[in-house]
Amino acid sequence: MNIRLEQIVLREGSLMPGPDGLDAWWAHVPKLHRALANPEGGELMPAFPAPDAGLEDVIAYWFPAYYLLVQQLGWMRPDWGLKRWFDTGRATDAPELALLSSAWDDRGQLDLLAAWAWTYGDKTTGMPRHALGLPDVPAPRVDPGSSWWATFNARWSQESSGLQLDPFHGGGSNLHLERHLICGLDGKAGSEPLLRTNREQRRAVLIVSKLIDWPAELYRRTGDLPDPGKRSWHVDVFCRQFGWLGTYRRSRETGLWFSGRHSVHMLGNNPG
Repeated sequence: MNIRLEQIVLREGSLMPGPDGLDAWWAHVPKLHRALANPEGGELMPAFPAPDAGLEDVIAYWFPAYYLLVQQLGWMRPDWGLKRWFDTGRATDAPELALLSSAWDDRGQLDLLAAWAWTYGDKTTGMPRHALGLPDVPAPRVDPGSSWWATFNARWSQESSGLQLDPFHGGGSNLHLERHLICGLDGKAGSEPLLRTNREQRRAVLIVSKLIDWPAELYRRTGDLPDPGKRSWHVDVFCRQFGWLGTYRRSRETGLWFSGRHSVHMLGNNPG
């Protein structure tokens, strides 16, 4: 995974959408998709914010990491997925995990997102299954153990790290990551997406106008695809403004759309 990290400072007031229609939460998501589409392309990704970074820059840095877990890997429970990934040595054999490691864990800072997910994950993380027409699943809490917390607090307390803003400190949903992730799942009409299918090849193309619409529209527009039996549909998603967003399959075990390997998808879904 050949990416470049650089401090990218957003314009003042960027909590509101800019000329490209993206607010602070979604500002760097196109970079994530370009990095996944071309892992060796040297895509410029935002570096870990400085301790005195403003709210907009902190949000813009952390939201794509959470987006990657939920929308790309299809982790309904990022808290489960992060715990299993950490326990197995944070392997980078999948492109999504390689990007997660290089852009959001080059100095162990992903522990901040994990601490948030492990503290609040059964209530605030992941997409709501009822909004996707899926049944609820058991939701046991994740406990990384007292040793993990002791190490975390020694390194990442606000006093020792100097951080003013991050996903964990401040409690609950201080960066509103999950609220902005589920845009479009409120039942409102989307942006006139176009779906074209090839039943023989089990391939489809979904084209949306707005980046924030595609996750909801993927569930809405593919609900009537013919049953492929023991095979899977492969749906290429495009945004008219930003290009190719990846190829997605729907898991027969979870009912969720994801990109990449099914074994990685299951890290953040199977409660066992």
